[in-house]
Amino acid sequence: MERPSAVSSERLDYLAGWLTLAVLLIILACTLFPFHFSIEETATRRMGFFLSWFEPLEKGWRGWILNVLLFLPFGFALAWWARARRWRWLSRPLAVGAAGFLFSYAVEFLQLFVVWRNSSWDDVVLNTAGALVGRLLFERWGTHLLRTTEEAFSDLTEILER
Repeated sequence: MERPSAVSSERLDYLAGWLTLAVLLIILACTLFPFHFSIEETATRRMGFFLSWFEPLEKGWRGWILNVLLFLPFGFALAWWARARRWRWLSRPLAVGAAGFLFSYAVEFLQLFVVWRNSSWDDVVLNTAGALVGRLLFERWGTHLLRTTEEAFSDLTEILER
């Protein structure tokens, strides 16, 4: 049986959207847990000029790396999903960076209302960088990964059909 030559089959294109959704939900769960939202208990965080609501945090290099790694799958999945949908403009670095920035900003804004969380501009910048690194990884190795995955699906289908 001949293997499909297309890099992203319908089966994989379908998975791209689900992977993007799963990554979004996992990031939200990781960043907003334990989901204790309180407008009253967190009101002092939202005093003064809007841009000063996010404070710089002393994280160190470990925290920086974790913030980049958190959004790396987002950039990868978004670039894949955009390519699968043939929305080439969305897989460009500027678009992935903007999407990473907006999603990260939304998460940090929501963290303003979570009692045990702190919002930081550092997180927004590092998360955006993570999305861009994920997009870069997709651009560099995504085609190979999709081809390998498609071959594995084809092999599995052949085995199951016997």
